[in-house]
Amino acid sequence: MCPSRLFGQSLGEVLALGEGFGHTMMPPPGTPANRVKILCEAYAKALKDPELISEAQKGQWEIEPVSGEELQRLANQIMVQQAAVVNQATKNHPG
Repeated sequence: MCPSRLFGQSLGEVLALGEGFGHTMMPPPGTPANRVKILCEAYAKALKDPELISEAQKGQWEIEPVSGEELQRLANQIMVQQAAVVNQATKNHPG
C-alpha cells in the first residue's frame, strides 16, 4: 500500500484539512468552559450582524463561520495519522 493512501486519505487530503481552520479565534489554554461558551456565542452573534456582513462584502472578505465542534473534529482527523503519512509529510515539507 502506498504510504500516502492510509485511512482512506492521501497526504494532500490531510494537508488540505487544515484549510478548514481559516482565521480562528481561540482563547488561551485553561480558559474556563463557561467563558469559552460565552465567547463562542458572542462570536457567532457578531458574525450574523448585518453591519459586519455589509462591511465584509465591501472589502470582499469571506465570512464562513465554522463551529468549535467542527474545528475539533478537523483537528482530531488531522492529528490521528499513521506514521507513514506523517513521515511523508515531513519528507515533502521539512521544517
